[in-house]
Amino acid sequence: MAHFAADDSRSPSSGGMNEHAALKADVSTALAVASGFDASHIAVTVERDEIVLSGLVATKADLASAIIVAETTASDHTVRNRIVVAQSVLDNLGEVG
Repeated sequence: MAHFAADDSRSPSSGGMNEHAALKADVSTALAVASGFDASHIAVTVERDEIVLSGLVATKADLASAIIVAETTASDHTVRNRIVVAQSVLDNLGEVG
Protein backbone atom coordinates (compact mmCIF):
# COMPACT_ATOMS: atom_id res chain seq x y z
CA MET A 1 0.00 0.00 0.00
CA ALA A 2 1.49 3.31 -1.06
CA HIS A 3 1.59 6.23 1.31
CA PHE A 4 1.40 9.73 -0.11
CA ALA A 5 2.42 12.86 1.73
CA ALA A 6 0.01 15.78 1.65
CA ASP A 7 2.24 17.67 -0.79
CA ASP A 8 2.91 14.67 -3.06
CA SER A 9 1.54 15.37 -6.56
CA ARG A 10 0.49 11.73 -6.85
CA SER A 11 -1.77 12.03 -3.84
CA PRO A 12 -5.42 11.41 -4.66
CA SER A 13 -6.34 14.46 -2.58
CA SER A 14 -4.08 16.77 -4.61
CA GLY A 15 -6.19 16.22 -7.71
CA GLY A 16 -5.08 14.25 -10.75
CA MET A 17 -6.23 17.13 -12.94
CA ASN A 18 -3.22 19.25 -11.96
CA GLU A 19 -0.90 16.37 -12.84
CA HIS A 20 -2.74 15.86 -16.15
CA ALA A 21 -2.49 19.55 -17.00
CA ALA A 22 1.24 19.56 -16.25
CA LEU A 23 1.77 16.40 -18.27
CA LYS A 24 -0.18 17.83 -21.22
CA ALA A 25 1.85 21.04 -21.04
CA ASP A 26 5.16 19.17 -20.86
CA VAL A 27 4.39 17.03 -23.91
CA SER A 28 2.95 19.97 -25.87
CA THR A 29 6.04 22.05 -25.15
CA ALA A 30 8.39 19.20 -26.10
CA LEU A 31 6.56 18.75 -29.41
CA ALA A 32 6.63 22.50 -30.09
CA VAL A 33 10.40 22.77 -29.63
CA ALA A 34 11.30 19.47 -31.30
CA SER A 35 13.31 20.00 -34.45
CA GLY A 36 12.98 18.23 -37.74
CA PHE A 37 9.20 18.16 -38.11
CA ASP A 38 6.14 20.41 -37.88
CA ALA A 39 4.06 19.55 -34.80
CA SER A 40 1.81 22.59 -35.04
CA HIS A 41 -1.20 20.46 -35.99
CA ILE A 42 -0.81 17.95 -33.15
CA ALA A 43 -3.11 18.17 -30.14
CA VAL A 44 -2.17 16.60 -26.82
CA THR A 45 -4.76 15.39 -24.33
CA VAL A 46 -4.62 13.16 -21.28
CA GLU A 47 -7.24 10.45 -20.90
CA ARG A 48 -6.94 8.55 -17.65
CA ASP A 49 -3.17 8.11 -17.48
CA GLU A 50 -2.58 7.95 -21.22
CA ILE A 51 -1.13 10.67 -23.41
CA VAL A 52 -3.28 10.97 -26.54
CA LEU A 53 -1.84 12.55 -29.67
CA SER A 54 -4.28 13.60 -32.38
CA GLY A 55 -4.17 15.79 -35.43
CA LEU A 56 -2.20 15.78 -38.65
CA VAL A 57 1.43 15.39 -39.69
CA ALA A 58 2.94 15.41 -43.17
CA THR A 59 4.78 12.07 -43.21
CA LYS A 60 5.20 8.76 -41.41
CA ALA A 61 8.62 9.97 -40.27
CA ASP A 62 6.95 12.99 -38.61
CA LEU A 63 4.51 10.63 -36.90
CA ALA A 64 7.36 8.50 -35.59
CA SER A 65 9.16 11.61 -34.33
CA ALA A 66 6.06 12.88 -32.54
CA ILE A 67 5.55 9.55 -30.80
CA ILE A 68 9.20 9.38 -29.74
CA VAL A 69 9.05 12.90 -28.30
CA ALA A 70 5.86 12.12 -26.37
CA GLU A 71 7.16 8.78 -25.07
CA THR A 72 10.44 10.34 -24.01
CA THR A 73 8.74 13.26 -22.28
CA ALA A 74 6.11 11.16 -20.51
CA SER A 75 8.08 7.95 -20.04
CA ASP A 76 5.81 6.68 -17.24
CA HIS A 77 2.70 6.92 -19.43
CA THR A 78 1.30 5.11 -22.43
CA VAL A 79 1.15 7.19 -25.62
CA ARG A 80 -1.92 6.57 -27.77
CA ASN A 81 -1.70 7.69 -31.39
CA ARG A 82 -4.66 9.22 -33.21
CA ILE A 83 -2.56 11.26 -35.62
CA VAL A 84 -3.38 11.12 -39.33
CA VAL A 85 -0.51 11.14 -41.82
CA ALA A 86 -1.33 13.49 -44.70
CA GLN A 87 0.87 11.64 -47.19
CA SER A 88 -1.02 8.40 -46.49
CA VAL A 89 -4.33 10.15 -47.14
CA LEU A 90 -3.01 11.57 -50.41
CA ASP A 91 -1.62 8.18 -51.43
CA ASN A 92 -5.00 6.56 -50.75
CA LEU A 93 -6.80 9.22 -52.79
CA GLY A 94 -4.45 8.53 -55.70
CA GLU A 95 -5.32 4.84 -55.61
CA VAL A 96 -9.05 5.57 -55.83
CA GLY A 97 -8.82 7.71 -58.98
